Amino acid sequence: AAFSVEKKGEERLLIVQEVQRTWLRKLDTEAVFDAIREAVSDRHELVVHAIVLLRPTRLPKTSSGKVQRRACQAKFLAGELDAVAEWRQPEVREIMPSKLIPSPLDVTRDLIRDWLIDKIAQSAGIPPAEIDRERPFAHYGLDSVAAVSMSEEIGEWLGRRLPSAVAYDYPTIDALTRYLAESQAPESPTEKRKPDNEQENLDQDGETPAFFTPDFGK
Repeated sequence: AAFSVEKKGEERLLIVQEVQRTWLRKLDTEAVFDAIREAVSDRHELVVHAIVLLRPTRLPKTSSGKVQRRACQAKFLAGELDAVAEWRQPEVREIMPSKLIPSPLDVTRDLIRDWLIDKIAQSAGIPPAEIDRERPFAHYGLDSVAAVSMSEEIGEWLGRRLPSAVAYDYPTIDALTRYLAESQAPESPTEKRKPDNEQENLDQDGETPAFFTPDFGK
């Protein structure tokens, strides 16, 4: 069952799934959580707030077999679901990118990668060592708003203006690192400078100087 709960004024997605009895003893909960988050992200581009795995027949249903979403929501909020395992999205913390790595004049590929790893790790509330550079950003809880914000922050850190959708076009740390390292910031246009002697060809009144006046034999 999938339904929403409100948190801090925003709707958050919750997934509740019964586990078949034959899988209870050999259940790899982390693998199941990863699979659910990735499936929802890939197919619906949504971020999962919480996942609850229930024992068989514990999902609230009507006599006809339909899921009672409101009852399920109420039990979740009250902590009354008979869960085998539960995962909740870590709180996203706001961080200043300048606190991660000082912005050097020449930013290397490694520095860009480390910036992204630290940003995702601190936002998701997990150690940097647990970040998989090939997993999509949505896997770590970055929704559309957070992805756009991250694009703006790293653009400011790099001193470049990046497309707001760059995190969608390059949705993993490795992909975005390659793009940022290989692409070059556009050069600022320079004003064309007039030759130093251009004004010398004109006198103060803007007329042709006398020494350029043709002599017709006067």
